[in-house]
Amino acid sequence: MEKDSQPKSRLIFVGDISEKKGREIIQRLFELNEENPAKDIVLIISSTGGDVYEFMGIHDAMGLIECDVATLAVGKAMSSGLLLLMSGTKGKRFVTQNATLLIHEIKVEVDGQLAEVKMETEEYKRLQKIINDMVLGYTKIKKADIKKLMGRDTYLSASKAVQLGFADCIVKSPQIWKKLAL
Repeated sequence: MEKDSQPKSRLIFVGDISEKKGREIIQRLFELNEENPAKDIVLIISSTGGDVYEFMGIHDAMGLIECDVATLAVGKAMSSGLLLLMSGTKGKRFVTQNATLLIHEIKVEVDGQLAEVKMETEEYKRLQKIINDMVLGYTKIKKADIKKLMGRDTYLSASKAVQLGFADCIVKSPQIWKKLAL
């Protein structure tokens, strides 16, 4: 693969997470890591969420590269968008002061024959357990509180997101860029 002479931007903008967008983000993560594993990558998130499988792919790719991956929620980080925010490198998970964040259980739509419904239900239970374990691992949320928090749509302010450990700090100025190795 021929390398570009111009370095690529280390910023990746994340909107709603579709299959196509997920693949593009994963590809960029690996390309930027190959280009310079010592520099940070920044995911700038303004998302209402999206495909949980694509989120998991991005999450896993973030864990397979050497670069720190900073996350910045601007405007909104909902559902899979919030999960991406929390998955950033600890100490480099930022949220703007007026961002709106949302967490909930996986939304499901199942129809078909009874056997198919049972299989789909089991798959969603498996996915929800993985998500719950991730939330418990990245945040300050206790296992006893996770069902209450995620059992319905729960909106969070930036300060509440920091308090719960989805983000590390609220940013209000360009000083954020000084904390990163870009």
